[in-house]
Amino acid sequence: MSEKEWAVAYTDEQYLLRSEVVKAMNTTLIDGYWADIVTYRKSMMISLPFKTITNHFFFLTASEAIKAKITQFELASARFANLIKKLNDPREKEQAERACELVSLRIISTIENAQMGELSLKALLNDTYQEANPFHAPVIGYQSALKFYLHEKDLSALHPNEDFLAEALGKCLEVSELTRFYRTSDFDSYAQKARYLYNPDYNYAPFDYIEILMADFLSWVKRSDEVSYFVKAVAACYYLDYVMPFSERNDEIGALLAKAIYATSEVSREAFLIPFEAVLIKNPRYKALALETQRSGDLTYLVMYSISILTPLLESLSDEIKSIKIETYRQEFAALSPEEKAAATPFTSTPEAPKSNPEQLSLFNNESKGAEASNAPSPESKASEPTPALLETPTSVEPTPIPSPTQVKQAPTPKDDKAVPALSEVKAPAIAPEVAKEPIPQAPASKPEKAAANPERQISPEETSGGSALSIEENPLSEKEIKEYIQYLLETNPALNKNQASFLANHCTMGRYYTIQQFKKFTRCAYETARTSMDKLAQERYYSKLQVKNKFVYTPIKKGEAK
Repeated sequence: MSEKEWAVAYTDEQYLLRSEVVKAMNTTLIDGYWADIVTYRKSMMISLPFKTITNHFFFLTASEAIKAKITQFELASARFANLIKKLNDPREKEQAERACELVSLRIISTIENAQMGELSLKALLNDTYQEANPFHAPVIGYQSALKFYLHEKDLSALHPNEDFLAEALGKCLEVSELTRFYRTSDFDSYAQKARYLYNPDYNYAPFDYIEILMADFLSWVKRSDEVSYFVKAVAACYYLDYVMPFSERNDEIGALLAKAIYATSEVSREAFLIPFEAVLIKNPRYKALALETQRSGDLTYLVMYSISILTPLLESLSDEIKSIKIETYRQEFAALSPEEKAAATPFTSTPEAPKSNPEQLSLFNNESKGAEASNAPSPESKASEPTPALLETPTSVEPTPIPSPTQVKQAPTPKDDKAVPALSEVKAPAIAPEVAKEPIPQAPASKPEKAAANPERQISPEETSGGSALSIEENPLSEKEIKEYIQYLLETNPALNKNQASFLANHCTMGRYYTIQQFKKFTRCAYETARTSMDKLAQERYYSKLQVKNKFVYTPIKKGEAK
C-alpha cells in the first residue's frame, strides 16, 4: 500500500491521531506517511470562521467518505426522533422521554461528580424526589432546563444566541434573574501565565478573551450553511468546554446549546432527547482528541468521535422505546378474569355434538328406517325414549350475543335467586328421560340482553379490584417504577416502614385525596395503625393533611414544596 493509500485509509476509514497511526503501523518512522495524511486532509479542508485561543482558525475535513458518515448519523437521529413522534399513547411517550432523560442526567451526574444514585435519578424524573442533598443541585437544575425546552419553550423562539445562553444558565442555576453572565475573572493564574509561552495549551480562555471568542462562534452558528447541523452541535459541545465562558455549568450549557442547534433541523424538539452530554465525558480518548483539536484546529476529530459515541446510545434508546411499546401491548392482552374466561369459552371453540350410543344415532340413519318401522317401540317405552327434536336441540339453540366485560361484572352473584348463569354453563340438555318431560328453558339466551339494557350503571371500585384487564389504574407510575420508588423511599428515609412506603408509592397521584380507611384496607392493618401511619407520612411532608367535614384526607405534596 502506497503512502497516499495510507492517507486515505487513516482519514476516510478511521480518522486517527498521529500517535494512533504509530500504533496502527507498528513503527515510529511515519514522518512521510503523516505528511501525506496531513496533505490529503488539507486538500478537502473547509475553514470555519471562529478561532482558537491562540488565534488559529478551526477547520473541518470534508471528504466524501466523512460527509457520508455525517449524513448517515443524521438519518439515524431523524429515525430516532420519528420513533418518539409516532408514539400516540401519552403514557408511552412519557416513559420514552424518561428513558432518554435518564441517560442525560446520568452523564451530567458523572461530569459534575454529583454522586446521584440510580434510584434518586428515577425519583427526580418521576417527580417523587424528596432529598435535600446540595451535591445534586447541578443534576436537578439540568433536569429543570431539559423539561422547559422539551415541553414549554416555543420552538419558533429557539435561537442559539447569547439570549439563549443566558436563559439556559438561569434554568440550570434555577434562578429567575441572572446576576452574572460571562466570567469576569480566571479560575487560577495559569491562563495569564500561558500568554507568555510559545504555542501553549490552555485549560480555559482568559476572561478578557471570552466575549470576542463567543461572538465569533455564535455568529458562525447563526449564519453558516456550509456545514451540517450536527457539525455545529458538536462544535457547540466542544467550544464551551474549551473556552469555559461561565463560572460554572459550562458543560451543561454546551449540551443544551448543541441540542438547541440540532432542534432547528428536521429532528425538531426531540433533539433535546439526544444525549449530546455523552460527548463531554472526560475520558482519556476525549482528552487526547480535545487537545489535538486545540493545537491543530481540526474539528473533524471530535465530529468522528461524537458519531462513534452517540450511534450506539441512539440504538440502545430505540430498542428501549420499542420494548416500552411491546410492554403496553402485553398489558392490553392481560390474562382474563374467571368471569371473562367463562363468557368467552363457548365462542372460542366449536360446540361438541352430544355423545350418544349407536342406537340413538340410528334415528338419523336413512338405512335403518326399515328397521325402525319393523321394531316400533311400545307405548310404555316410547315416553321414556328421547325424541328427535331433543337430539336436534344443540343445533337449534340461537347463538347468545357476547356480553361486554362490564356486563359480566354486573351479573348478579350466585346468592341471587334470579342470577344469570355463566355462558359456559349454557349447554345442551343431557339426554335423559326426565329432561324430555319438561320444556327447555330459554332464559339464558335473553338475560345478557337485559344486562346490556342498563349501560349507565357506574362500576364501583370494589367491582374493579378483582384484577380485570380493563380496570383503570390511577397511579401514574408503572409497576416497575412503583417497586423502584418503594426501594428509594426506604433507602432515603429510614423512618418509614415498608407498609408506609408501599402505600405512598401506590397512592402518589397529584390532586387525589386518600383516607385512613384506604391505608387500612391496603395494608390490612388495624385502624389505629393506619391513622398513625398516615399522620407519619404527613409529618414527613409526603402528604398534606386536610379536614373535609368530619374526616381527614391526605393529598400528595408537589415536588419542591416538601420543605
